[in-house]
Amino acid sequence: MYVLLGIIAGLLGVLVIVTWYTSKRLVGMPGVSQLLPLSPFRIPLLADKMYIFGVPNGASRDLLKSTKDGIARITTFNSNTVFVSNLEVVKDIMLKKSDNFYKPTEFYDYISLFGDNLLNTNDSEWRKHRVVADPAFAEQNYTYLIQKSAEATDMLIERLQAQHESKGRTIIDPFDEIQDATLDVIGKVAFGYDFGIFKPKPIPKGFQMSFLDAIKTTLTWGIGVNLTTPNFLKKYLFPKTTLAVAETKQYMNQLIQDRRNDMDAVKYDLLSMLVDSNLSREGGLSDAEIMSDVFIFLIAGHETSSVTLQWLLYHLCVHPECQDKLYEEIKKVCAVDGTFTMSQYEDLHYLRACIQETLRLNPPVVGIPKKCRAATKIGPYVVPAGTDFVVDVDHIQTSEQNWKNPTTFNPDRFDSRSSDYVKKHPCSLLPFSLGQRKCIGFRFSEIEMAVMMSKFVLYYKFSLPKDDPLMQTKQVLKGDITKWQQVTCKPYYLRVEFTKR
Repeated sequence: MYVLLGIIAGLLGVLVIVTWYTSKRLVGMPGVSQLLPLSPFRIPLLADKMYIFGVPNGASRDLLKSTKDGIARITTFNSNTVFVSNLEVVKDIMLKKSDNFYKPTEFYDYISLFGDNLLNTNDSEWRKHRVVADPAFAEQNYTYLIQKSAEATDMLIERLQAQHESKGRTIIDPFDEIQDATLDVIGKVAFGYDFGIFKPKPIPKGFQMSFLDAIKTTLTWGIGVNLTTPNFLKKYLFPKTTLAVAETKQYMNQLIQDRRNDMDAVKYDLLSMLVDSNLSREGGLSDAEIMSDVFIFLIAGHETSSVTLQWLLYHLCVHPECQDKLYEEIKKVCAVDGTFTMSQYEDLHYLRACIQETLRLNPPVVGIPKKCRAATKIGPYVVPAGTDFVVDVDHIQTSEQNWKNPTTFNPDRFDSRSSDYVKKHPCSLLPFSLGQRKCIGFRFSEIEMAVMMSKFVLYYKFSLPKDDPLMQTKQVLKGDITKWQQVTCKPYYLRVEFTKR
């Protein structure tokens, strides 16, 4: 027993010494240390500041608040991670000195189930993907996006009306309902495929799962298993997940071949546009890379829109005056059924401001990882090559240094017609990143959310159920609901009552 305790104490001693030595690579930079790097969960003493899953504990925020220049480190036994909230330093990293920084692909490999893509590549490989993908996100495709977003929202509203007729009221878990609608949209916009979310479809011949079941399992269990389980164990420990990933790949391969066999047809889904664009270029993407890009678009497209709409519904419940103002604008600008064109979208100033304010308060991704290629001066510090950085989006967007009344939901700060409007620093709002690596689909996401929310607001008023004690606490009613950090940051528990206007 004493021998074992001695060995443990010796190992801890080595970890402490090595961690101390690692911290000295960043001369003079303020910060703290923990012994284990990238722990999945919080472990007191060993990993109590930086970890992957769970409710964010605010360690980096508190650390950055305590510094004068918005730069601080968290040191583990083998590396330093520099957290940044200083806007001029962020500008250096994302814009001025962006050639000195690259995206550390290891952060994205766990969601890259089918090969290389826009997220997990850099330099010439990334440019190859970007050139092929650009035409798919051109403005002429917005009409198709608006149409499919409107159709999905109408079908969700039909479901909600049926619930009201059977139960006498409509209380939803936005995580489930909104996610269904955004997944329906991205299925049609990304693949040109109806998953059968609102109208179930039979499983096609040659498959054991529907595309919907396969893709849902892949998006949840598939990503988690890929992160935590060695390849040789996956099929034994998680046979259903392994099947789902394999069949998702099979479905996507079939869609690619179907598109190649029907090149004369005019189609506007992203997969068709990628196949078309790729065929017109030499040295383009492989089928696996096309498949991987579309899968990443699917994750980012439906997850970001779904989570942001959940947060926006919550804020409108807490701020009914904003909800009323939004209703009046939508009623004035849109058709009776909530449908609008791109020109009308530009006239929905307050709706777009509500979306921007929600993205500010609740960014789907709370940090942007970077790694420096060579020794670089950042603020007053020189950091060695290979140092990890995190642009702390969550802190930047809710800091008193950057925003007046930063924790208050105030869409007027983004409405240029309002007296509360203030011109912002280009790095003070980063929900979709910035520079050449800014999310290629950010405009698609904003338009999709605007279409769906315009229809919701025209048909319904939103409120937090008065008979749900978890929705009536002081914390929730003042706009401070608990967050849940997974791939994106979402409300931990949220219920919304929809009352027909």
